[in-house]
Amino acid sequence: MDSIERLVVQVSESNRLLHQGGVSRWRISLMLLDNTAELLLKRECDRRLSLNHLGEGYYESVCAALERGETEEQPTPFDDDDEPPRKLADVKVELERKLALDGELEKIESEFAPKVAYLQRNNVFSPSHAAVLRRLHLYRNEVYHDDKVRPATVEAAAKIYTYVVCDLMRRSSSSGVPIAIDAPTPELDALFPEHQRHPRELGRFAERLLALSPVDTAEKLAKTLSEHLLDRLEELDLDLSYVQTRGSNFGVVIDEELRAHTLDEILSGHSLARKISYRTVRQWKGSARKLGDSTDYVKAFEKFATTETALEGVEAQVRNIVSALDWHINELIDSRRGK
Repeated sequence: MDSIERLVVQVSESNRLLHQGGVSRWRISLMLLDNTAELLLKRECDRRLSLNHLGEGYYESVCAALERGETEEQPTPFDDDDEPPRKLADVKVELERKLALDGELEKIESEFAPKVAYLQRNNVFSPSHAAVLRRLHLYRNEVYHDDKVRPATVEAAAKIYTYVVCDLMRRSSSSGVPIAIDAPTPELDALFPEHQRHPRELGRFAERLLALSPVDTAEKLAKTLSEHLLDRLEELDLDLSYVQTRGSNFGVVIDEELRAHTLDEILSGHSLARKISYRTVRQWKGSARKLGDSTDYVKAFEKFATTETALEGVEAQVRNIVSALDWHINELIDSRRGK
């Protein structure tokens, strides 16, 4: 049970870093939590796919029977006499859900997103949970591979990931055979001495880890995410105003109609132009304000991530124009100074 001990210790260390605070520690916390999440996803996938090779053989036989024109499953000595035979079409759909076919198993074994997709397909968690896991994993990839840290939201992301990981621990304990620890575990005994005389399932550790974490209420986290989005949308308005006035009206937001015209011009010829206009920006502002009233960790972060993903593409295009305008203005200044 060393692997279980490592999972619990990782989340405990993440809690410690979150309590200490600071962007650098929040970054490490996010990486620890993401690794814990992926290991939990792997355990659940491994458990469900341990007999995948046998299921593939049966799937092939069902497909062959359907091609021969058969419609019902053949009876076996183990069938309940009172149960009618199952439709082969239904059996095929069920097997396609439960099995990893056509090279999917290799992807599930080596990649994060296919694990999430497979477990969502089998109702281990909701589409909202799946969307949040994918987005939080993207955050981890940014801080790990690119050293790109979002200072305004990395703490909130790590806290929400703490909640999501503890929830995954509880789900792992409630699906199939509960994951229990029987062997001596000095690290866990030191962390949670009160558990030595009680049932030691992973789900119970999850409850304790969440209770010891600095995770704020869902309302407070949602408000943080809401304020961050609204700040970025205000910055977008300032950038659009800057571009429209060719840098002569710095720090002042101009009329919305002019901002809308400027955004259309910037996105003209880009694929974003087909789906983004200033009306979309207004919708983002409304969603960001409503986000502040959310009372659910997962749904709050899902709404935030959906808006942020769309906003990032627009921000990138606008900032390219702002940078080009800055360069042009500096060139004019240098020219007038005789440089």
